[in-house]
Amino acid sequence: SYGVCLDVTGSTEQLRATLAWTDPAPAVVGDGSLVNDLDLKLMHGATQLWPLPGLEDRVNNVERAVWSEPDLGRYYLEVRAHSLQRGSQAYAIALTGHVARVAGVTTEEMCLGPQLPSPPSPPPPPSPPLSVSSTAPCVGEGAALRAGSGELAFNGIGFNPGDAQCTWTITPIDVNHGVRLQFITFDITNNFDQIKLFTKPADGSDNLKLIAVFMKSMIPARSYTIYGPGESMVVRLSSEDIAQGALGFVIQYEAVASPCVGEGMTLSAESG
Repeated sequence: SYGVCLDVTGSTEQLRATLAWTDPAPAVVGDGSLVNDLDLKLMHGATQLWPLPGLEDRVNNVERAVWSEPDLGRYYLEVRAHSLQRGSQAYAIALTGHVARVAGVTTEEMCLGPQLPSPPSPPPPPSPPLSVSSTAPCVGEGAALRAGSGELAFNGIGFNPGDAQCTWTITPIDVNHGVRLQFITFDITNNFDQIKLFTKPADGSDNLKLIAVFMKSMIPARSYTIYGPGESMVVRLSSEDIAQGALGFVIQYEAVASPCVGEGMTLSAESG
């Protein structure tokens, strides 16, 4: 016998398998029976598609199995001798359809037996790390941040802080400079978590003025700048329950020259 393992990858074309051979002439004129009788068998899983039981061909030296709209998957095709009265027999097989041969597999057990499980899908690539690492989630909170330049961050990796309240205050370097903030990364995911930006008056009171509110994972497209003389920028994270695995955020800040040079200073009217 001879076996071929096949993978059918499409069902828009018929699967056709044809076996043909030249049968030797009989020694004496007989009833037309084959001298060398070969059989074509086609299997899909545990189902024998060809020949149907009891319908084996014992007359023709061409056998064809045709399967319209075949199921996708593994098939096994086998040629075997029902009877050989004249030694060995050469034959030819033709296959058409969306079909590919499985190399090196020649037995029904190897072809249709238990299949090895598909390898697991590779894990997704790791999310890019924050540019600031810390053992605490609120990086830089409570420090005296003066707007020369620097970063503040919430490191969400590995933390699920629940009712986290983190506040950063950035003060200008002098009355001739303001503060500019730019978001570098931003991922807090939940609808209940917010980043709020405020201005804080120069007198240090808690009379904060809201500038903007940010949620979810959309990085704010523009920077935010304050120029008020002596005013500080306040960044506040309010979290009910940041989702486990959220990256958090990184914000860069820097000093920017105020367009109103000398504003807030006591200017002598002699010159300046």
